[in-house]
Amino acid sequence: MGYRVVTASDGVKGLVMAQRYHPDLIITDFMMPGMDGIKLCERLKADPALATIPVILWTAAMVTFGERLFDRLLSKPVDPERLAGEISSLLPW
Repeated sequence: MGYRVVTASDGVKGLVMAQRYHPDLIITDFMMPGMDGIKLCERLKADPALATIPVILWTAAMVTFGERLFDRLLSKPVDPERLAGEISSLLPW
């Protein structure tokens, strides 16, 4: 789709990559080693340089979340066309 993608294998590395690259959008899993997706979202929102980056939380877990620290919640499996639509709706360009 023409996007440049940077990946990380866990939440801690994801936070480091976000700090380094300041991406236009972050897609994160909920269940990850080291730091789960909610904790990652909390850390992103607490950092003024990263707080406005839209976040898609992607999960297979059947859980409910209190405070919305993310912009979209997608349940696995996700249809690729729906994912593309959600990404497009969150990007400013």
